[in-house]
Amino acid sequence: MKLTSRSIEETGKIARNLAQKIVKIGLRKHATVIALEGELGAGKTTFVKAFAKALGVKSHITSPTFV
Repeated sequence: MKLTSRSIEETGKIARNLAQKIVKIGLRKHATVIALEGELGAGKTTFVKAFAKALGVKSHITSPTFV
């Protein structure tokens, strides 16, 4: 599946929707792999932050590029 976002808000919405779908269909019971691909500054970390928040993650998420 390929999704394209044109704003930070849209990226967050896509991430939250995907997290909700994963929880709803029970994929959390099994390993689930999600690959993100994009140029520097494309919004990968923004996506992961929204995705993690939707799953209830409280930890601070940072970009692995700058670690």
